[in-house]
Amino acid sequence: MTTGTRESFGITFDFQGRVALVTGASRGIGARVAELLGRSNARVLINYFEHGEQAEQVAAAIRQAGGEARVFHADVSEPVEVAALFAHLQELWGEMHFLVNNAGARFDAITHSITDEKWEQCQRVNLRSVFLVTREALKMMTSSRFGRIVSVSSIAGTIGSFGQSNYAAAKAGISALMKSIALEYGPKNIRANTVIPGIIETDMTADMKGDFKESVLAQIPLRRFGHPEEVAYPICFLLTEAASYINGATIHINGGGLRL
Repeated sequence: MTTGTRESFGITFDFQGRVALVTGASRGIGARVAELLGRSNARVLINYFEHGEQAEQVAAAIRQAGGEARVFHADVSEPVEVAALFAHLQELWGEMHFLVNNAGARFDAITHSITDEKWEQCQRVNLRSVFLVTREALKMMTSSRFGRIVSVSSIAGTIGSFGQSNYAAAKAGISALMKSIALEYGPKNIRANTVIPGIIETDMTADMKGDFKESVLAQIPLRRFGHPEEVAYPICFLLTEAASYINGATIHINGGGLRL
């Protein structure tokens, strides 16, 4: 059995009675988070913008394991669609406990060639979406005085990234947003944290090959890229009461490639 593969994890959590929303959950990290939540007895609303068939497969896997899951298409960078997403969640279950902000996309270009439109698009998809979804979640969470929010950022937002200044700026903003929410809503029993993955084996990193891939691997002490499950488990841990004193934190998951 290879360390770090899905088969090596048998742990689940006790999320009985909890309702969770995961954005960008049709594949990669988001899909694994949704599956783990579902296997841990949370009711899960799986949001997707693209790859609807894969989102349905994630929901089917949760149901097959005995869990409860629904799928909802929405562009979470658009206020009207976010409102529809939360109206659907309210109609389904009438409450919300967990939010995992995972939706995002890259729009790579050297800084001087980034158009105004592409800059704005990158900020909408990667930062405004987190704000819009979190704002609606907070309305539900404050009424029940309970909430756990985890937002997925990127190592690019910590150290910068060549050809990704737009993406790096947006992802850096996520950490600042979560820290501010932790300050504002901690007294209401709502915690907000950020997880920053390093290089994880997903569709977004599948184009890394050859000498470039080897040069990147050489900078990671574990000499491998991470697996989505290795991010999903820490995210779900942050939702548990075992993490009840972790608030406003930024958690790096990168195999030692960045030591902060």
